[in-house]
Amino acid sequence: SQGKKFTGKSYAATPDKCFTKGTLIEMFNGVFKAIDTIKKGDIVRTRNNKRGIVKNTLVHDVDKVMTIWKSGSAGVNDFHPVIINNKWRYSRELPWDKHNVHVNKMYNLEIEGDGGNDEYDDRQTYIVDGKLIASGKL
Repeated sequence: SQGKKFTGKSYAATPDKCFTKGTLIEMFNGVFKAIDTIKKGDIVRTRNNKRGIVKNTLVHDVDKVMTIWKSGSAGVNDFHPVIINNKWRYSRELPWDKHNVHVNKMYNLEIEGDGGNDEYDDRQTYIVDGKLIASGKL
């Protein structure tokens, strides 16, 4: 792939590491909620099927045309860490449709998992659209 290579290092959640409005996140109780409706204290399901507490919700005012990778409810931009074929990679490597669209806001979640100190620990993850694992540790 061209551009940034996945480093596996911590990142600050910026507008190039977020999801579009309406992207569905799996809650621990099995219900799916749009990322833009999730609040601090909500509990999401993590990759290892544990409770991930939403420590912070992040909203970035973007108001510009961006490249968005889209599948189902999920829309994500180029450099969000995700699990693809059981390895952490950037979202731009997804086998999804790519669109240039005008975006007003981008959303992300900071997850406080059930412990662990690893950079992209499974307990610091959340499930997007029932199929994609995203990092929730900032």
